[in-house]
Amino acid sequence: MIPFLAALLRHLRLCLYRQQRVIALNRGDEAGALLACDRLIQLEPDIALHYLHRGIIHHQSGNFEAARADYDEAIRIDPYCTIAYINRGLLSALQHDYPAALADYNQAIYIDPRNALAYNNRGLVSKAQGNLIGAIADYGTAIRLEPNNAISYHNRANALVERGEPDRALDDYGRALQLNPYYASVHDHCGVIRALACDSVSVLPRAQATGQRAPVHQ
Repeated sequence: MIPFLAALLRHLRLCLYRQQRVIALNRGDEAGALLACDRLIQLEPDIALHYLHRGIIHHQSGNFEAARADYDEAIRIDPYCTIAYINRGLLSALQHDYPAALADYNQAIYIDPRNALAYNNRGLVSKAQGNLIGAIADYGTAIRLEPNNAISYHNRANALVERGEPDRALDDYGRALQLNPYYASVHDHCGVIRALACDSVSVLPRAQATGQRAPVHQ
């Protein structure tokens, strides 16, 4: 009976801490959410998901070093934790360590070839490196996997503008607006392209050089 009661108590505590983490996050209580994660890790130190959740909280608060440590631990415990690779790749991209970011996105795609977010984010890194063809291909795969995600259309359109294909870019911006009419930056991009269509072709490279880039975190 005692082992049974101990196991039941442990289960109840796990449920309580999970609930506390969710409630704290919904309230914007970062400290409370981290405390709940710490308690979950104390009870289950070999569960990758607890480190992943804590890493995400650190990541969103800008504590990148702590976030990376938690993502590393999640991957050590579970080498197939796709989201940990994607989030660690995002950290590397934000710190301009593009080779490390690509390595993590490649691994995420190897583990889960149908993960649209991994393709979208790898496309952003490829674009940042100047590999527009690779970026457009990855955005296309992300769109094929999640055809109702406005972000991937928007990102592909940005790459098409830089590649000098404004007509195709307008098509993608239009689709992004259909999916999300409140996507303000899409309106801006469309206005620039239409203005350029009335100007000389020689202006296009300058507009491409000054065009807004999609943030890596999308």
